[in-house]
Amino acid sequence: MSAPAQIVSLERLESKTTTLANLINFILPRKPYAAAVRAAELVVAANVGWPLVRSGIGPTWEGMLHRRMALETRQPLPWVHDQAQVELLMLRSRRARNWEFWDSRIHLDRPDMQVRLTDFFARKVGAPGTVASDVAKVEPLLYEELEVPAQSTPVTITFKHLRSWSRAIGDPNSIHSSARAAQAVGAPDGSLVVHGSLLAALSLCVQSVDELVIPQGLFREQKWKWHFKEMVTLPELGAVDVVITPQGDIYSADKLVVAAN
Repeated sequence: MSAPAQIVSLERLESKTTTLANLINFILPRKPYAAAVRAAELVVAANVGWPLVRSGIGPTWEGMLHRRMALETRQPLPWVHDQAQVELLMLRSRRARNWEFWDSRIHLDRPDMQVRLTDFFARKVGAPGTVASDVAKVEPLLYEELEVPAQSTPVTITFKHLRSWSRAIGDPNSIHSSARAAQAVGAPDGSLVVHGSLLAALSLCVQSVDELVIPQGLFREQKWKWHFKEMVTLPELGAVDVVITPQGDIYSADKLVVAAN
């Protein structure tokens, strides 16, 4: 399934990017604001593209869990000048055991670059279970307990951050705001699920500024990937501490929960 391209004004795109960048910078105040802006310029593809995905999926967006995410930048198209356009190029689904899997690919063409966003989601449709117990049987995941590398960045994510990110990224999924909805997809009782898109944005911001902030007039095609190995959760009115390595991997309680690249 695909959908026709839609026009996005540069003013709207800039406004959305600024909102996301300010929130990323609020969570990571010690990182350069330019890195937060660069991360926001990439993940804004989710903000303008996910409505197309949701319209294709329908009501089953509720309860969706992020499994993997990939971003890619390419040279800008020569005919894109005074506006941007977003297009859903691929949306497909399949079922296995008690889970429904959805894969989507969004293209955001802007005057300064092309952004390619690929997402892999899962939604529980059958008997109770968790991503660890059910999805792993279909697509085995490697849950690793490793020593956290030195010079990593500690980050505290709060329920207020989740609420703000839901509004900023345009994600109405109640697993990020309701403990009951989160528990239904395998989160601990009284917990909320942290957005995969938020974790990816923080990972981008923490990675080397040299890799993110390109000198004016130059362009380098880049690719990033995230594998959400386990749900990151926090108490409904509380917070969770994670650690992000310079390479963008994310650890929680000394366990690798998000593998980057």
